[in-house]
Amino acid sequence: MFLAATSALILRETVSRDLMTAAQIDTRKVEQGVDTAWLVERRHDEFVASYAVQHWLDVTARRKTVAITLRDLEPFDKRLGTTQQAYEQAFAQVVNRLIADGYQVLALSTCTSIDRYNRDDRMVALRMAKYVNDSENFHIAMDELNDVEIGKILASCVLTIGTRLHSAIISMNFGTPAIAINYEHKIRRDYAAARPGGIGHRYPSLAERFITKRGGRYAQSIALRLKAKSG
Repeated sequence: MFLAATSALILRETVSRDLMTAAQIDTRKVEQGVDTAWLVERRHDEFVASYAVQHWLDVTARRKTVAITLRDLEPFDKRLGTTQQAYEQAFAQVVNRLIADGYQVLALSTCTSIDRYNRDDRMVALRMAKYVNDSENFHIAMDELNDVEIGKILASCVLTIGTRLHSAIISMNFGTPAIAINYEHKIRRDYAAARPGGIGHRYPSLAERFITKRGGRYAQSIALRLKAKSG
């Protein structure tokens, strides 16, 4: 087994250790780490906004903004009993409800095709856009942004709904409440427990809640509840 050849196995959450224990796998070399998103510094003094960042800060200043991150669900789609198209359509319904209730929505991406990575979340956002009714209030950041730049933009939003756990954690680090879509075990426990300001929702319950309730009011109540929790 590969653990025999390692000095340590560092996990960013505790669920994997629990699964190893349940499977009777030796955990003596396991050490507890954290998601690197918790290490992103806010850099209040030295940060200078680039043209792209300033553009999005200007956009979010015009209207209350909810930020979202999307992804290709594969290979989790089969375990969730859904399809990529169904996920995109459900998320579009969330976006439509938020816009109808007075918000604008900004899609940001923490995973792009830079450095030959074979996934690009911006393409998911572009596909989803065809299901959005009001394109004027749905924006997609196509820029290559680093974590600090994304954090600065998220700080100007009222809420982040992140399929990418990384984005939800960065959002909380920069002071904006966040909801993480719970599509895999690593999100299940540690996201909400590690720091105030986070709620995990299992997909597809998130879309159902936004669709069956008034999405804007639900988003606002979530944001207020998270701020009270962190305050």
